[in-house]
Amino acid sequence: MKSPLIVIRTVSGGQTGYGHLTRCLSLAQALQADGAKTIFLLNKADQVARSKVAGVGADLLELAQVSSLQEDLVLVLAYIKENEAAAVVLDGYLFDQPYLDELSSKACCLFIDDLRTLHPRAALILSQSPGAAENDFNLQPGSSLLLGLQYALIDPSLLKFRLDNPRVVNERGSRLLISFGGSDPNRLCAKALMGLSSSQYRYEIKVVAGGGIPGSLAAAQKAAEDSPHEVEVLEWVDNMPALMAWADMALCGSGVTSYEMCCLGLPMVVVTPVGNQIPVSKGLQDKGLIQHLGWWEDVDGKKMAQAVAEMALDPLERARLAEAGQKAVDGRGAERVARELLKRAESWQA
Repeated sequence: MKSPLIVIRTVSGGQTGYGHLTRCLSLAQALQADGAKTIFLLNKADQVARSKVAGVGADLLELAQVSSLQEDLVLVLAYIKENEAAAVVLDGYLFDQPYLDELSSKACCLFIDDLRTLHPRAALILSQSPGAAENDFNLQPGSSLLLGLQYALIDPSLLKFRLDNPRVVNERGSRLLISFGGSDPNRLCAKALMGLSSSQYRYEIKVVAGGGIPGSLAAAQKAAEDSPHEVEVLEWVDNMPALMAWADMALCGSGVTSYEMCCLGLPMVVVTPVGNQIPVSKGLQDKGLIQHLGWWEDVDGKKMAQAVAEMALDPLERARLAEAGQKAVDGRGAERVARELLKRAESWQA
């Protein structure tokens, strides 16, 4: 029997970062585990994107440069038709209502919807935000919703990793992981390190600073050199789970990585770095899964350092956050989404 082909149309790199790509990679792994083939269609694939896609055994096609979304859609639909794809996954904020409407009318479509500003007619609509509710969506006939943290798209291997590496809550937290995504346009890694420089406590710090935005990595490296703490700055790591297991706590944004940290029971102090993460931060805070400091412009380095110190000295709170995070994000989200997509794809073709 021929393996179904799932086309994944997403975006990555530069100001966009790698969050969309990362969660789609997790879904691709789950789809492949269920016997499907996957291919990523990207406008532009830098070395990081190419490496990430190759690393999960998926295929990659860079689309020809176009001047409009309509031209982009023509290319995607042509690929789907020529290769008899079973379904398409659409993930990215550049796609508009006409694009989504036409794509959904021509193919079995899973639309990953964070912003809830469109009126999707896709076969499946996924919003993994912890605060997502059915009445947030103008659901169209024939569409189904996949809502909440049970569908969080994280690497399927994390579940086995957490079973093999049970969370240990130390009396005092001294190992700190700092990460604000693959771009960090507001240089929050550097701001955090500068704020922590005046702390009365000493930490062993690992900073994962992506180089998606020119200057953000250099700023973090300079702040690390000037820090009184033991600091290591890392770029484009492929061992993020091991770093999460190593750390006692994290200072981070509320993107895809925050779901992974929940799954591995890593307590988080969260600063919201971009507007599309506001609902995620609020949802995680409302569910008691993070300590949320607020919008990045309202949070200085001193406030970050104070929150980290309070968490470091509170093993009971770290234990509570670890348990709550692992309960909320069980690591099977991508598996659930893959199963639902393949089921809909089969009925679409019938």
